[in-house]
Formats: sequence, C-alpha cells, structure tokens
Amino acid sequence: MNLQAIEYASRQAWPALQDLYLPFGVLRFARGVSRRANSFSMFIGARADLTQVRSVTEDFFQAHQLPAIVRVLGPSTTNGDDSLDIFLEQNNYDLVTPTKVMLREIAAEIPAALQGTLLAMQVCDLDVWLTARYEILPKPANESVVQRAMLQRLLHTHRFLVQFNHEGRPICCGMAVCIDGLLGVFGVATASAYRNRGLARALVQQLLGWGKSAGARFAYLQVEASNSAALTVYEGLGFAQIYDYWYREKQFCNYNSRGMR
Repeated sequence: MNLQAIEYASRQAWPALQDLYLPFGVLRFARGVSRRANSFSMFIGARADLTQVRSVTEDFFQAHQLPAIVRVLGPSTTNGDDSLDIFLEQNNYDLVTPTKVMLREIAAEIPAALQGTLLAMQVCDLDVWLTARYEILPKPANESVVQRAMLQRLLHTHRFLVQFNHEGRPICCGMAVCIDGLLGVFGVATASAYRNRGLARALVQQLLGWGKSAGARFAYLQVEASNSAALTVYEGLGFAQIYDYWYREKQFCNYNSRGMR
C-alpha cells in the first residue's frame, strides 16, 4: 500500500480551514480544533533543514495564538530516520498523542449476523451528524461551529451515520470518506451508557459496506495508541497497523494555550 496515498487521502478527508503547502510539508490551520488540522506535517521522503521547519512552524502558529505542533511520522515511513523527532525534543517540544494508522481490505459483503443491528442506523446530513456527535461527546459550542466549517469543505464522496435509541437520542456515530479507492473512517463515538454492546463495530461494518459499493478497495483509520477499547474493535474487524505517528507540541508563554486532541 502506498503510504503517501493514505497521507494525502487523510488530509482531504479531514479538511483544515487552511492548508499552506511548502516544498517539504504542509501547515494546517483550523482555529485550534484537533491537532490533526492544526499542525505541520513533513511529506514522506522529503528533506528539509530542521531549523527552518521549526521556524516556519513556530511563526505560523504564534501568529494564530496556538501551540506549535509538528506531526512526526514513525520510523517505518522514514527508513528509521528519527532526526526530526530528536531535534524537536531537544527544542522543548513535548511528545503527545501517539497514534496508529490501521488498514484492511474491504470485505465483499456485510456479515449476516450484523444485519439486524445495521437497520437501526440512519444515514444523515452534516448538521444532524454534528448535533448527534456533540451530544454523544459534549464539547464547547465554538468547536462545533469550526468543525462544521471544516466538514463543509469535503469535496469527496462521504457518508455520515448515526444510531439512535428508542427515545430518539443519538448513541453512536461515525463517518467515512472515499478517495481514490481508499475509505477513511473518522469520528466514531459511542455514548458512555451504550459502550461494549458492539455498536461501534456494527457502525464501522456498515461504513465498510458502503465504501465497497462506492468503489473503495481498502479502508484506513487513525486511532490513539492508548485507546485500547477502540483498538480491540478495529483489530476484531481485521484492521492492522501499517505505520504510526505522534505529535510534538510546544506551548508559548505569551498567551493561554487551547486544549486540543
């Protein structure tokens, strides 16, 4: 599998409000909502002066009053070159959010054992999905506004799914985006009272089925390495790690930092 294709697809599937492309990487900005969309990422195989990387990153994010964040790819994508990570650590960048990128081929059909669960899930539009997501995982109101602006920028085929309980309250949600035969699965969340019931598994399985019909051959997702419950679900669905990444983050002392994930 071409890792550069996954990197490209994941950026397109989770749009930032601004992408500033440089010869060696891309700076992404989305008003502080998610590190994924507010960080610098080096292109796979790119070479750059590390002092320049630090300088452009810090200048960019200081101008937006945000922490300077660099997304660091693991050694399997850099031929073991960890010079960027070492350089950032030496310059007081903290390591945060180790993340696994997982991949699987998409099955031809949804197992019959899941069909009854899948019928309760609803395909919905962005507004319904965001309202459901922020009821399942409450966040500040301004984050919902920014994420709506981000996802309105989606240019590729996508699907939003929500499962509601018998009272009409959302209990599980997720989305997928299909780009060049790659299906990215994002935003899977289950309400705390409904976890460990197989809802996330069933929802992801339905997204895989939709992706198959949309022409995707492979599915990928990104999950924090500390999220053991999610890893168990995804490994049970046949996903396996193909590479990893983490963030290096530096706070500045001249403003109040914003929490990001």
